[in-house]
Amino acid sequence: MRKLSFLNIIMVIIGMVSLPSLASALTSMTEDQMRNATAQAGIVATMQDRVDFNTHVKTLAYGDEDGTDGRGAFLSLNNIEFKGSVTAINPVSTTVTTEMDRYRNTMLTGLNVSMNGVVVEMEKLNIGSITVGDAPGQGKSFGSITVEGFRAEISGNIRITAHP
Repeated sequence: MRKLSFLNIIMVIIGMVSLPSLASALTSMTEDQMRNATAQAGIVATMQDRVDFNTHVKTLAYGDEDGTDGRGAFLSLNNIEFKGSVTAINPVSTTVTTEMDRYRNTMLTGLNVSMNGVVVEMEKLNIGSITVGDAPGQGKSFGSITVEGFRAEISGNIRITAHP
Protein backbone atom coordinates (compact mmCIF):
# COMPACT_ATOMS: atom_id res chain seq x y z
CA MET A 1 0.00 0.00 0.00
CA ARG A 2 2.79 2.40 0.87
CA LYS A 3 4.58 1.59 -2.40
CA LEU A 4 1.47 2.57 -4.38
CA SER A 5 1.12 5.86 -2.52
CA PHE A 6 4.81 6.59 -2.91
CA LEU A 7 4.60 5.89 -6.70
CA ASN A 8 1.57 8.17 -6.99
CA ILE A 9 3.42 10.95 -5.19
CA ILE A 10 6.45 10.53 -7.46
CA MET A 11 4.21 10.67 -10.59
CA VAL A 12 2.47 13.82 -9.33
CA ILE A 13 5.82 15.49 -8.68
CA ILE A 14 7.11 14.53 -12.14
CA GLY A 15 3.89 15.88 -13.68
CA MET A 16 4.16 19.16 -11.76
CA VAL A 17 7.78 19.58 -12.83
CA SER A 18 7.07 18.82 -16.50
CA LEU A 19 3.89 20.91 -16.92
CA PRO A 20 5.62 24.31 -16.81
CA SER A 21 8.05 23.18 -19.48
CA LEU A 22 5.14 22.07 -21.69
CA ALA A 23 3.38 25.39 -21.16
CA SER A 24 6.53 27.31 -22.02
CA ALA A 25 6.33 25.80 -25.53
CA LEU A 26 3.28 28.01 -26.10
CA THR A 27 4.10 31.55 -27.17
CA SER A 28 2.03 34.67 -26.83
CA MET A 29 0.63 36.22 -30.00
CA THR A 30 0.62 39.90 -30.79
CA GLU A 31 -2.55 41.76 -31.76
CA ASP A 32 -1.51 41.65 -35.44
CA GLN A 33 -0.83 37.91 -35.28
CA MET A 34 -4.27 37.35 -33.72
CA ARG A 35 -5.95 39.31 -36.52
CA ASN A 36 -4.29 37.09 -39.12
CA ALA A 37 -4.98 33.83 -37.29
CA THR A 38 -7.27 31.27 -38.90
CA ALA A 39 -8.96 28.40 -37.06
CA GLN A 40 -10.75 25.40 -38.52
CA ALA A 41 -13.87 23.72 -37.23
CA GLY A 42 -14.63 20.07 -37.69
CA ILE A 43 -16.50 19.68 -41.00
CA VAL A 44 -14.80 18.61 -44.21
CA ALA A 45 -16.84 17.42 -47.20
CA THR A 46 -15.26 16.30 -50.43
CA MET A 47 -16.78 15.84 -53.89
CA GLN A 48 -14.86 13.76 -56.34
CA ASP A 49 -15.44 12.24 -59.77
CA ARG A 50 -18.45 13.14 -61.94
CA VAL A 51 -22.00 14.35 -61.27
CA ASP A 52 -24.46 14.13 -64.19
CA PHE A 53 -27.52 16.34 -64.68
CA ASN A 54 -30.57 15.58 -66.80
CA THR A 55 -33.14 18.18 -65.80
CA HIS A 56 -36.52 19.33 -67.10
CA VAL A 57 -38.39 22.40 -65.80
CA LYS A 58 -41.92 23.05 -67.05
CA THR A 59 -41.99 26.80 -66.30
CA LEU A 60 -39.68 29.31 -64.63
CA ALA A 61 -41.57 32.60 -64.26
CA TYR A 62 -40.94 36.10 -62.96
CA GLY A 63 -43.88 38.40 -62.51
CA ASP A 64 -46.35 40.47 -60.59
CA GLU A 65 -49.82 39.06 -59.93
CA ASP A 66 -51.63 42.40 -59.87
CA GLY A 67 -49.28 44.56 -61.98
CA THR A 68 -49.65 48.32 -62.00
CA ASP A 69 -53.16 48.26 -63.47
CA GLY A 70 -54.59 45.28 -61.58
CA ARG A 71 -53.63 42.77 -64.27
CA GLY A 72 -50.80 40.34 -63.81
CA ALA A 73 -47.75 40.23 -65.99
CA PHE A 74 -45.30 37.33 -66.14
CA LEU A 75 -42.16 36.64 -68.13
CA SER A 76 -41.91 32.85 -68.43
CA LEU A 77 -39.20 30.50 -69.60
CA ASN A 78 -40.99 27.28 -70.58
CA ASN A 79 -39.91 23.69 -71.19
CA ILE A 80 -36.35 24.10 -69.98
CA GLU A 81 -34.06 21.12 -70.58
CA PHE A 82 -30.57 20.91 -69.16
CA LYS A 83 -28.22 18.01 -69.77
CA GLY A 84 -24.61 18.11 -68.64
CA SER A 85 -22.09 17.15 -66.02
CA VAL A 86 -19.64 18.47 -63.45
CA THR A 87 -16.36 16.57 -63.18
CA ALA A 88 -13.83 17.09 -60.41
CA ILE A 89 -10.41 16.13 -61.77
CA ASN A 90 -9.03 16.89 -58.30
CA PRO A 91 -11.17 16.71 -55.13
CA VAL A 92 -13.31 19.73 -54.25
CA SER A 93 -12.80 20.51 -50.58
CA THR A 94 -15.31 22.29 -48.34
CA THR A 95 -14.28 23.36 -44.83
CA VAL A 96 -15.87 25.47 -42.12
CA THR A 97 -13.40 27.97 -40.66
CA THR A 98 -13.38 30.86 -38.23
CA GLU A 99 -11.25 33.86 -39.17
CA MET A 100 -10.73 37.36 -37.83
CA ASP A 101 -12.49 40.10 -39.80
CA ARG A 102 -9.75 42.75 -39.87
CA TYR A 103 -12.19 45.57 -40.57
CA ARG A 104 -14.76 44.84 -37.85
CA ASN A 105 -12.39 43.24 -35.33
CA THR A 106 -14.73 40.24 -34.91
CA MET A 107 -14.45 36.54 -35.59
CA LEU A 108 -16.44 35.29 -38.60
CA THR A 109 -17.34 31.69 -39.29
CA GLY A 110 -17.47 30.86 -42.96
CA LEU A 111 -17.43 28.18 -45.59
CA ASN A 112 -14.30 27.76 -47.72
CA VAL A 113 -14.61 25.93 -51.03
CA SER A 114 -11.34 25.02 -52.75
CA MET A 115 -11.32 23.59 -56.25
CA ASN A 116 -8.65 22.87 -58.80
CA GLY A 117 -9.62 21.29 -62.09
CA VAL A 118 -13.43 21.30 -61.97
CA VAL A 119 -14.92 20.89 -65.45
CA VAL A 120 -18.51 21.91 -66.20
CA GLU A 121 -19.83 20.53 -69.49
CA MET A 122 -23.26 21.45 -70.79
CA GLU A 123 -24.28 19.08 -73.54
CA LYS A 124 -27.52 20.97 -74.03
CA LEU A 125 -29.50 23.81 -72.50
CA ASN A 126 -32.78 24.45 -74.27
CA ILE A 127 -35.51 26.92 -73.34
CA GLY A 128 -38.45 25.80 -75.48
CA SER A 129 -40.36 29.08 -75.39
CA ILE A 130 -40.25 32.53 -73.84
CA THR A 131 -43.67 34.00 -73.12
CA VAL A 132 -45.21 37.11 -71.61
CA GLY A 133 -48.72 36.72 -70.27
CA ASP A 134 -51.22 37.23 -67.44
CA ALA A 135 -50.10 34.05 -65.65
CA PRO A 136 -46.95 31.89 -65.53
CA GLY A 137 -46.46 29.90 -68.75
CA GLN A 138 -49.19 31.75 -70.65
CA GLY A 139 -49.00 34.10 -73.62
CA LYS A 140 -47.60 33.92 -77.10
CA SER A 141 -44.04 32.72 -77.54
CA PHE A 142 -41.53 35.16 -78.93
CA GLY A 143 -38.69 32.69 -79.32
CA SER A 144 -36.48 30.09 -77.73
CA ILE A 145 -32.85 29.77 -76.62
CA THR A 146 -30.49 26.84 -77.18
CA VAL A 147 -26.93 26.41 -75.95
CA GLU A 148 -24.93 23.33 -76.95
CA GLY A 149 -21.36 22.21 -76.40
CA PHE A 150 -20.55 24.52 -73.47
CA ARG A 151 -17.39 23.70 -71.43
CA ALA A 152 -15.82 25.61 -68.52
CA GLU A 153 -12.77 24.72 -66.42
CA ILE A 154 -12.89 26.19 -62.92
CA SER A 155 -10.08 26.52 -60.35
CA GLY A 156 -9.79 28.68 -57.25
CA ASN A 157 -11.04 29.36 -53.74
CA ILE A 158 -14.37 30.76 -52.62
CA ARG A 159 -15.11 31.97 -49.06
CA ILE A 160 -18.73 32.47 -48.00
CA THR A 161 -19.53 34.29 -44.75
CA ALA A 162 -22.49 36.09 -43.26
CA HIS A 163 -21.77 39.61 -42.01
CA PRO A 164 -23.60 40.85 -38.93
